[in-house]
Amino acid sequence: MRRVGTIVLLSLIVAACAPSTQPRGGVAPLPPPYDLVISGGRVVDGTGAPWFYGDLAIRGDRIARVAPAGLLRDAPARERLDARGMVVAPGFIDIQGQSGGSFLFGDGRDVSKVTQGITTEILGEGGTPAPANDRTVGDLSRLPPERQAVVRQFMTPRGFSRWLEAMERHGVSPNVGSFLGAATVREYVKSMALGEPTPAELDTMRAVVRRAMEDGALGVASALIYPPGNFAGTAELIEMARAMAPYGGVYITHMRSEADQLLEAIDEAIRIGREGGVPVEIYHLKAGGLRNWPKAAQAIAKIDAARGTGLDVQANMYPYIAGATSLSASVRSIGARMPSDLSRRALLGLAVGLPVSAVFLWLAVRGADLGDVRRALEDAQVGLVGLAVLAIGLVYGIQAMRWRRIAAAPHVRLARFYEMVLTGIACNNVLPARLGDFLRARWLAREAPMPGGRGLGTVVLDRGCDLVALFTFLVIGLAAVAETAWLVRIAAGTAAVLVALGGALVFARVYTARRSRERRERGLVRGVVRDAAELLAEPIGRRRLASWIALSLGAWAVWALGAVLVARSLDIELSLVEALFVAAVMNLGVAIPSSPGFVGTYEWLGVASLGLLDVPDEPALAFAILLHACWYVPTTLAGGTALAIRGSLRVRRARAGRSSEGTVR
Repeated sequence: MRRVGTIVLLSLIVAACAPSTQPRGGVAPLPPPYDLVISGGRVVDGTGAPWFYGDLAIRGDRIARVAPAGLLRDAPARERLDARGMVVAPGFIDIQGQSGGSFLFGDGRDVSKVTQGITTEILGEGGTPAPANDRTVGDLSRLPPERQAVVRQFMTPRGFSRWLEAMERHGVSPNVGSFLGAATVREYVKSMALGEPTPAELDTMRAVVRRAMEDGALGVASALIYPPGNFAGTAELIEMARAMAPYGGVYITHMRSEADQLLEAIDEAIRIGREGGVPVEIYHLKAGGLRNWPKAAQAIAKIDAARGTGLDVQANMYPYIAGATSLSASVRSIGARMPSDLSRRALLGLAVGLPVSAVFLWLAVRGADLGDVRRALEDAQVGLVGLAVLAIGLVYGIQAMRWRRIAAAPHVRLARFYEMVLTGIACNNVLPARLGDFLRARWLAREAPMPGGRGLGTVVLDRGCDLVALFTFLVIGLAAVAETAWLVRIAAGTAAVLVALGGALVFARVYTARRSRERRERGLVRGVVRDAAELLAEPIGRRRLASWIALSLGAWAVWALGAVLVARSLDIELSLVEALFVAAVMNLGVAIPSSPGFVGTYEWLGVASLGLLDVPDEPALAFAILLHACWYVPTTLAGGTALAIRGSLRVRRARAGRSSEGTVR
């Protein structure tokens, strides 16, 4: 880039825009005449040596000579500047420059920077205008025609190079270089979608990085608190690093956190550099927020430790205590779409579940006198119903204890597991396709922490224990009913599910034994399957498995006690064995695809199972409705409230963290 024609002296004097200097004792000086002599200043030559009073001569765009003060007093020069009381230094480098817009469409002289002694700007934090495509650009028509023409140049295979050339044609004063924005790479492939890239998308990302490095990029720059950059996982960034490593690229990062999760963010940056085989530079290192100030020493220690192992890790900082950033940093999913696989599952669940539930609800109420059902509900004994609610609440506590043992996460409080169980059920109550179970897996993955696939594997094992207990009670209860033909079919179906679960365990062991990790790590679905399979393939141990089954049997026995209390509140005589049978039928039946909360399905199963015990349709339907309400209403209220409170706390923490780690971009 062309150098500035006039050198402005404030507290700092720019010697030249070119980075080359002539230190004392270095290259032989050039003889006069000179274009410019700067005399009497305090020279800081950039080598780390102490400052000294000296004279400096410039010819063209090169430093011709650096000499002790007064030595160039009589040297012929076209222009002389008296720098007494000022500092003469090489131009400063703004490693986090944000003047890209001016370099393309504005005042390329960059006066505000140059007058402060900044002669080089490095762009690219998080995002760059190039390379571009329809996903990154969006609607081009919103731009003026002349800008459309410029941006279209970036929508080519060598878009990054075209961007650098466009800035040079526009004319800029400082030297300019740029990293490739990691968010740009992601948006180039996935737009603003959440989720990990597919293998094909990851291949495209690697190709984009390689082309940009060939075009002159300094490396890859991430900004992991801004969408869509914060959608990228660590593995994705490692792959970008590996793609640029052969070109000598550097990974520079605005980390995921500079406050509450500062140390974890440094660990991630170091891991990306180590596994990607590239040097690491951390933007504006800080410990944001008073409560995080003690972490500053630990942060530096982590960097020093990484350097001690041979990894090139460095950091920069700004010398002031204020900061600011954009609102998007506080809202993770601005413009983001729900992952397509999750949205398809939800839509399919509604499309199938609602009609099925409608059919079962019709089967439950047909032939019943709804007036008698209403009167039975009005006459129910509230005290017994309250005890039933407490019993069912205890069931979820036992299940939380079991899930905690399955997850092998004793460091996570039992109360947190109980909360996750309740909120997962609350989500199942209002969302289709048992999405609450998937959310439970995600919450556990964050709490433990563990990969999401392993979290899902714990939920599979947790539900499998329920199936074993319910199937056991179903077999025990067969003796309590007269007509067993359809129960045999239910038992056969349950047995098939258990066989499928056993098959999944066998598949998991074969999968983890034969499939290489390199291939298994590609793609979101494969990654989840890999992690879940690895968990399911791990040996359990008889004692550990026995404790899971014992807790499962105990939980559903307490549930049956709750069913007895509900029946007694309606003056229905129900023994504990019969209640075990009814609980097994009703809860095994919820595996039938139905609406959120199993409305309709649950009522029909209650009427059908009590009908086999010679209970009339009206009290049987009242029993099913009341038992359904005993778990549906409390879990929806308690789980929904817990979810709202936790979400509110997370928003508050995020706001506090963003305000404390606000960054001048």
